[in-house]
Amino acid sequence: MNPTPEIARRIERLVRRFPDDDVPLLVEMLVLLAYSAGRVDPDEQVAVSAGIESVMGTRLPSDHVAALVAECVDQLLAESVDLRALAVGHLLAERGRAEDGLRLGIAVALASGALAEAEQDLLGTLARAAGVSGARLDGLIEKVREALALDA
Repeated sequence: MNPTPEIARRIERLVRRFPDDDVPLLVEMLVLLAYSAGRVDPDEQVAVSAGIESVMGTRLPSDHVAALVAECVDQLLAESVDLRALAVGHLLAERGRAEDGLRLGIAVALASGALAEAEQDLLGTLARAAGVSGARLDGLIEKVREALALDA
């Protein structure tokens, strides 16, 4: 079974928890996790598209989403993925959205079916920067996995 539709619905619900002024942070978070393994695979692209469309409140042509993702990836690479992960984690904490942001990141990372080592590492960096313990991150990962299984 392709988990993408369930993950897309979960991502849309998670995105709705954030205020409108968090749009740039959300887009960066979506792309950051999708790109953590050095590329955005097709299932992650669908998940990112669902999140971006939910943030924007409209359907977007796939080439527009691809261009936005490519622009975000270029920005990530210009600074470094790890530095952006630290900055995003700090912003999530400052805005009181650490766990919601991590849930969103976990859902994107699970779009390809399992957490790759690079995704796990990036989630750990985000969690530490956001003040979330490793044990709590493990609990969030398990809860998102369970929620996705229930949505299926």
